[in-house]
Amino acid sequence: MHSIINAGKMRFFETKFLEEADEFIGTLGQPTIKKILYNIDLAEQTNDPKLFKNYKMTFGNSEPNSLDYK
Repeated sequence: MHSIINAGKMRFFETKFLEEADEFIGTLGQPTIKKILYNIDLAEQTNDPKLFKNYKMTFGNSEPNSLDYK
């Protein structure tokens, strides 16, 4: 339902909606849906560590620790 076609744009990740999320977004008003999808689209095209700093703190750093490979 909420797919965005972006031919030729660099993507750092792809967002996939759970069925429940898709249903919830469908209950929102059109301007809100457009804003959510715009923000997701922008995040997918941006390689900015500041966008994900809170997730790294919650889930741990995604970069390998050099001490783990000795």
